Amino acid sequence: MKDKRAVDPLIEALKDEDSSVREEAVWALAEIGDKKALNPLIEALKDGDVNVRGTVVEVLDKIGGEKAIEPLEQALKDEDSLVRMAVASILVILKYKNKTEHLIKALKHESAEMRKAAVWTLDKIGDKRAIKPLIEALKDEEKLVREGAAQALEKLGWAPKTDTEKAYYLTAKRG
Repeated sequence: MKDKRAVDPLIEALKDEDSSVREEAVWALAEIGDKKALNPLIEALKDGDVNVRGTVVEVLDKIGGEKAIEPLEQALKDEDSLVRMAVASILVILKYKNKTEHLIKALKHESAEMRKAAVWTLDKIGDKRAIKPLIEALKDEEKLVREGAAQALEKLGWAPKTDTEKAYYLTAKRG
């Protein structure tokens, strides 16, 4: 369904009292890809239903691209941890794709979700320039950041050089 005539009724459907109707409207708007839906979708980030918000996060980058960054950054404060993690993952892709140095900076971000997403993306990229910052991430206060850093380091072929590094690494691996 790529008929742009459906955009206005779908935008109206974002206000339906049935959350499943709102969620399907989000998917349909994403499939159509009309920029006219961007602002209503941004508003839907405040929907009362967690599934609707999560769906909006999944599709917002497809319609909004870099224009979605600021509203998504606001959504990092969502009450639901799964929504926050999805937001962080999308933000990392939008802001840092193919930019290892920016991902390394994101390892120090105040948001734990951003740090987790940065570790996850660095793991996928496999850039050896991230080894030293990932070693530091083994000390992060957030368990999933530490575990992700250990996994990324392992994939990069890194081995601890000191007893201290080994202790942080093994602790992170055990969770």
